[in-house]
Amino acid sequence: MVTLAEPSKSVNSPMVARRVLCNSWPKAGTHVLLELARLALGEGDWYRDPDLKYPGGELEFGLRLQERIDRYEGRSFAVKGHIGRHPLIESLLAQHDFAHIFIVRDPREVLCSTARWLRDLRPDWPISRYLAPLDPDARLEKIIRGLPVLAPFDLDFSQHWDRPLAGRYADLTRWLDGPTPCLVLTYEELAGKLGAAAQTRAVRRALAHLGVEADEAEAATLARQVCNPRSQTFHTGPSSDWEKVFTDRHRHLFVELGGEELVRRLGYAPTLPTRPRPPRRSTSANVEPVETPVPPALAIFVEQLGQFFGGSSPVQLEFAEDGSCRIAAHQAGAAHGLEETHATADLFPRLPAASGAIDFGFILGSLARLAPDRLEGWLGETRRVLRRAWWLALEADAGRDRTWWEKRLFSAGFRRHPLQYCIEDYVPGGARHFVLLVEPVSPAVFAIAPRAASGLGADFLRNTGPAAEAAHMRYALARDLVQPGWAVLVVSADAGAGAKVLAAGNPTARINSFELGDGAADYARALYGTTQADLACQPCDAAALAAQEEGTADMAVCLDGLARVPDPFGLVRSLRRALKRGGLLVLAVSRAQGGSDESLASLAADGCAVRALYRLSDPALRGETGARGVFRMVQERPSEEDRRAADGWLLVAEKI
Repeated sequence: MVTLAEPSKSVNSPMVARRVLCNSWPKAGTHVLLELARLALGEGDWYRDPDLKYPGGELEFGLRLQERIDRYEGRSFAVKGHIGRHPLIESLLAQHDFAHIFIVRDPREVLCSTARWLRDLRPDWPISRYLAPLDPDARLEKIIRGLPVLAPFDLDFSQHWDRPLAGRYADLTRWLDGPTPCLVLTYEELAGKLGAAAQTRAVRRALAHLGVEADEAEAATLARQVCNPRSQTFHTGPSSDWEKVFTDRHRHLFVELGGEELVRRLGYAPTLPTRPRPPRRSTSANVEPVETPVPPALAIFVEQLGQFFGGSSPVQLEFAEDGSCRIAAHQAGAAHGLEETHATADLFPRLPAASGAIDFGFILGSLARLAPDRLEGWLGETRRVLRRAWWLALEADAGRDRTWWEKRLFSAGFRRHPLQYCIEDYVPGGARHFVLLVEPVSPAVFAIAPRAASGLGADFLRNTGPAAEAAHMRYALARDLVQPGWAVLVVSADAGAGAKVLAAGNPTARINSFELGDGAADYARALYGTTQADLACQPCDAAALAAQEEGTADMAVCLDGLARVPDPFGLVRSLRRALKRGGLLVLAVSRAQGGSDESLASLAADGCAVRALYRLSDPALRGETGARGVFRMVQERPSEEDRRAADGWLLVAEKI
């Protein structure tokens, strides 16, 4: 057990010397951590300059840290700071066995504390003169948005102060994902705001991280000594109670600038539990958000849509017959939404939202109300404000069928969402009502023309028609087989679109795609490879496939390339060689390219056992009319009826 040292002692504890990094936001946390380490480990050599600044930012801190490591070799010492991850600091922590403890505070409380601190700065500083004319609400809004760099101001802040606070706070909390061990404690538990028991548990966790054993009574004694707001050790001002300080405008601005993900990650209550709002307050003086009840059916849809896209706050956009535009913000589980209605003439063609301000949203049929001369402008605007995806419920009329709508959306800067066929199978030909899921194409790559709708290197996510939809459906079926963490090897002739579908909804899977066709790999990297870290695209050739390590892939896929290579048996052998024992081999052929169920089975016959066979039937692929088909599993052997109706086959085999 630890014998707590008296604050006046100046000798080292008999315990093993430790190096400690005390890191925090707010600043007060470092005082607590230093005192905890000093009392637990003995006086040692402590680096305790509370006013030290780092002119070079985190790099300068790392250099000073290295200097103290050299100076205090063999002795306990601690350093403190308010620093994010930096390669030099991270390597020093790992090499020299630091105990790293990080105190976080509710980011919204930090905002209020920052506003109070800036209010009390020297009045002759430019930052003070900048804020002085503002009322408290406007000052807090400026701090949330990010203040301009105004010298002379603290040099470290001058590098970051022009960013929203959520982004600056996230620089620090990257330690949560770092490779070096870091104990994270909350200011609220150490301050006793969560009760004495939580405070004692937090102290015991800190001591354990320092390599010190302490029972509950000893931890409680230490907590009373250094974690009491009435003590001189715990330097802190009164709690700002952010929920009373924040107006609705502050809440929604904080969410819009990415603060909610940070709050969730740190374990704090959400900012907007029941009060969503449109993405940005209109500047029009005659438009105010209105709280409206959400019908039960719409509430269920909002919740399901949030589950599908991995969020909780979709935005609804609708166009009325009179030309007005309604923007409504919803929250999963909320009984009310917040909406604004604007006269179209006041806006066209501009929505009252920042670029990328809408994470995801939906439009329920009202796009069809737009006149052709306005539709193009509004489609461009819906692309500009969107970050992830639109769910579009559409109605075919007056020649505007599914293909017509897809062409307009693709030309406006969208592509078909890779999860389109998770919500529907093939839509029957001539369907009046249908749903399109679309996602924005980055402006930086939108100028790259879509690969041709058919042929080698076709991009089916940016093309419409039966062939593109059939290719998408094949990959959607294969995607359902991918398990978390799997390594998936793909040979494709669709310029990265297939790899994108396999990766969608599988964030931990590692997709390695070999692209057939001149320039297809470059196109795939530009359009799809930059959107997911674990999706790699490269040209396909025999040497590249042969270089794949044997027995490392969990799944190997070729759904559109077998008829496009001179040696399909050799290609399948390469894929089978890369598979682990028990790995899945997924192959497909189309009748238009001369494929059959027998030819597909013969390709997978050596060393694999067939686990499933699917038949694709789609008269549109043959230029015929009639109800479009779906993939159907063949239970035993294909019947003659199966073979007559088949326009393609997909086989799943297991390596034995």
